[in-house]
Amino acid sequence: MRVAVLGGTGSFGHALAVRLLAGGVHDVVIGSRDAARAAEAAAALDGTVGRTNEDAVRDADLVILAVKADGALETASAVAVPLGATPLLSVASAIEFRPGVGALPDPDALSLAERIQDVVAAPVVAGLHSIAAASLGAARPDEDALSVATTRTRSSSCWHWPASSLRGGHSMPVLFGARVRSKA
Repeated sequence: MRVAVLGGTGSFGHALAVRLLAGGVHDVVIGSRDAARAAEAAAALDGTVGRTNEDAVRDADLVILAVKADGALETASAVAVPLGATPLLSVASAIEFRPGVGALPDPDALSLAERIQDVVAAPVVAGLHSIAAASLGAARPDEDALSVATTRTRSSSCWHWPASSLRGGHSMPVLFGARVRSKA
């Protein structure tokens, strides 16, 4: 299975690529707006290659959008054509965290994943929002995760991934990919 991690040069994307490789995914492509940055990030990880985002999504079986929320729509738009119908897992979230206040929801009426779904033909799944890059990069996460898929008609499916299943040698995006294909 080929997995493209767009934003693989950032902390979460890099940590996710590490987990994919540790989980047995042997074909990971690091995507970035800058091919040189992608190549540099990939060189630090055995078994990966670095490409521009547009090139990274070509021939991928699953694409993970691991860019910051403020760049997610622009990145999704830029890769929409080469992405085609390839499933997209968006880990970007427009939830704002304020010390002493807590989490504030996205002020837009539609979630970021729903807005991404509006610019790509691919099925979009939102997930991994509850796992911090630091937790993901250190070891297999000891946290539960949720993923939500929304169709163009706004019907939704939600999956809960207990921490025990994430530690069981499974690569979460591979599981997401299988779920997306069977539910889409």
